[in-house]
Amino acid sequence: MMVTGSQPMPCVAPDGDHLMLRLFKNKVDYCRIHGHDIFYNNVLLHQGMFGFWAKYPLVKAAMLAHPEAEWIWWVDSDAVFTDMDFDLPLEKYKAYNLVAYGWPDIIYKQKSAMGVNA
Repeated sequence: MMVTGSQPMPCVAPDGDHLMLRLFKNKVDYCRIHGHDIFYNNVLLHQGMFGFWAKYPLVKAAMLAHPEAEWIWWVDSDAVFTDMDFDLPLEKYKAYNLVAYGWPDIIYKQKSAMGVNA
């Protein structure tokens, strides 16, 4: 299941909301082509967690609402799929419970969570 969302208030950029709508449609099309569900939210679920922190309560809400989902895939609202044939390499990660992008040197050598790209 793909999870994505956007801010609850209108974008300050003149074309921002139009662009966000087009980027959302891009994600919906990708999910339709690949048979994935999509979970979208534009509500602030936790008053103390806004901006990029807002994704954590959203991912939790998706997990609670859809316990049948085998995997949860967070995709930023400003991300765009340029290769609609791209398949997630889920088989590669079947032995893992969590996969997160980050910088191994910062995570493992410096022992800092700042190396995880959230």
